Amino acid sequence: MRLWGQIAVLAKKGFVAHRSHRGVDDEKDSAIFEWSRKHHSRMTMTPEQIERMTGREPPGKVVGVWDDAQFEAHFGKPVEERP
Repeated sequence: MRLWGQIAVLAKKGFVAHRSHRGVDDEKDSAIFEWSRKHHSRMTMTPEQIERMTGREPPGKVVGVWDDAQFEAHFGKPVEERP
């Protein structure tokens, strides 16, 4: 587990940094805050936009679909027509 993950686990359990570590805590918080305000080049696309770009559904497992009827209702085609 990475350091920040370990710190988060301890914080949830009620552990807090010793007062001699407060400067380090403040430095960490300000570094994370500074990073969060920077530009991140992530794009969000709707399923329709992705479909227009690819032209078809990618092969693989379908997650979150209960059965064939739900698949057909969601994707508008029978399961047999999947790539």
